[in-house]
Amino acid sequence: MKKLETIIKDSIDINRITKAIHAAGYQVPPARRAKSARATLVPADPLSAIMSKIGDVTQFEQLPDGWVRWNLINRDFGKSQEGRMPWAKGKEACATQGGSLGTRFEHLLLVEAMRINPEIKNKFFSDTKESWYWTNDPVAGLSSCAWCVAFNRGTVSYYSKVIDSCVRPVRASR
Repeated sequence: MKKLETIIKDSIDINRITKAIHAAGYQVPPARRAKSARATLVPADPLSAIMSKIGDVTQFEQLPDGWVRWNLINRDFGKSQEGRMPWAKGKEACATQGGSLGTRFEHLLLVEAMRINPEIKNKFFSDTKESWYWTNDPVAGLSSCAWCVAFNRGTVSYYSKVIDSCVRPVRASR
């Protein structure tokens, strides 16, 4: 299985990833260009810093309200909801708990962290189902669909919002 950083470098140019990171509320400086005749994009330092510490279990802490704070990306993750549900119901369930559906980026980072260091899953996310989780990311041109992340494989795909999938609320750390 390829590391998330390799997949990002292989399949998505850094400008698109940087835009996604900014859209999710993270602070990442613009990508730098290599000093060669053929300008190749290289990852910005904060993204490399995230990837180098992604499996560090000390970056996680259990909060008194049952959420788990991931200090590395300044996000809190709630419990995986019981059962599967359509996208709109999942969005409501997350809002009820004071969060929202996470982004593809947040979910993919969490999948990668649990893959690199299984202790993270065992200690903080033992309720994670080996299944698809809804994200809050819309599918361009398909308003009836939303993106999902498979927590068993780390793959991303989109599905009709009426399909039942798992839900995990995410919020900015307080």
